[in-house]
Amino acid sequence: MKLRRAILFSLCIALCVAAVVVYWLSSDYVQQRDALERLLIVRGRVVLSALEGGMRSHRRMGMWLRVNIDAILEETISASGILGLAIIDKEGARIMHGGTMPGNVKPSSTPQWTSEGLVIYRETQFRGSQDQTAMMGRGMGRGMGRGMGRGWRSETAGPPFPEPAWLMVLLDDSEYRASLAGARRRFAGSLTISLTAILLGVALLTVVQRHGRLTAQLDLARERQKRFAELSLLGAGLAHETKNPLSVIRGVAQSWLDRPEVPSETRTEAQRIIDESDRVVGRINSFLTYARPQSPDMLPIELGQVVAKTVDLFRDEASQKDVSLHIKTESVRAAADPDMVRQVIVNLMTNALAACMKGDSITVELVSAGKGTFAISVQDTGEGMSHEDLPQVTKPYFTRRDGGTGLGLAIVEQIVQAHHWRIEIQSSPGEGTTVRITGIEETDS
Repeated sequence: MKLRRAILFSLCIALCVAAVVVYWLSSDYVQQRDALERLLIVRGRVVLSALEGGMRSHRRMGMWLRVNIDAILEETISASGILGLAIIDKEGARIMHGGTMPGNVKPSSTPQWTSEGLVIYRETQFRGSQDQTAMMGRGMGRGMGRGMGRGWRSETAGPPFPEPAWLMVLLDDSEYRASLAGARRRFAGSLTISLTAILLGVALLTVVQRHGRLTAQLDLARERQKRFAELSLLGAGLAHETKNPLSVIRGVAQSWLDRPEVPSETRTEAQRIIDESDRVVGRINSFLTYARPQSPDMLPIELGQVVAKTVDLFRDEASQKDVSLHIKTESVRAAADPDMVRQVIVNLMTNALAACMKGDSITVELVSAGKGTFAISVQDTGEGMSHEDLPQVTKPYFTRRDGGTGLGLAIVEQIVQAHHWRIEIQSSPGEGTTVRITGIEETDS
């Protein structure tokens, strides 16, 4: 749970950092785009401002000469990055133009992006008298001759500049688009690298946290194992010292039972001593089995026969309780310790019979689980266990049954793990319990 909270906290921090990085990179990209756009717009406005200034500088005595205007326009359009120039009226009609011109132009104070490039407009006033217009007309013939030779066209005859007139320039935006594409690539690359670094950082932090947690758990497990070994030795010695006097007491009680002259009351008490001695010795043996687990002696055995013969030992007890017993096994040859397998079946059958009442049933199966593996299941229709108790049943000394040691399923789990098998327990109150041992692999030897 702590590790999960740490991972979630790390992910939240990573998301916040990622959001900041994305915002920062996006802002940087937008600033680059705006700077490139402003640079192109400023260039266009400077071109139009210079064009208007050049045209005004060629006025003579308040008069405009068309030949001078043609020369200025031709000189301007020859500059790098300018695709077209035009003088248009307020409706967008072309008065003079040269180079590439976009269609359906409409004068505007706002720059317009087209498929050909960036269009920028500038409004200007060309004022003159009737004499000036005539002068402009006389100069127009010579000017148009030169202008037409260089690709210039005049769409009107007579006074060429209505009031107001608009200057228009079409700028080549290929360099802008290339720079913008480069900025987008840099943005995408920086974003990818940053997010990858964040993800790697989160992964590394998670690994470090998990490593630290596992190290702490391993140290704790080692300490517990050390203490457990010490307690096991102490318990084994105590159990040994306890079993010896119990054996003496049981022997004395048994000798009383063997004497015919012993009164019946004494014989009854002697039998109670024997029963209690056997019960205590049984618990001590269970404790010793759990406290001093042995490595399994892996032998190729006929697993179905071992299971069936062990279950048959409980037929009389099941019959006395009026519990039906069913066995279904297959011929399976597996590598296992036969004594440990018998102990597993004995413990599971003991628990199943203890949970059953008159009319219940117990079913023991050894069947294929697919892919060359088999499973042993012991299913009863007894009283079952609560969902709260289910996670605790394999813990040592946990029991709800009067007289139980709480070591049966703990020993079963210990043996199952020693064989590298798996144990699954399903139970519901009033519906019985099913214990499945899976992962048993068939062997050819």
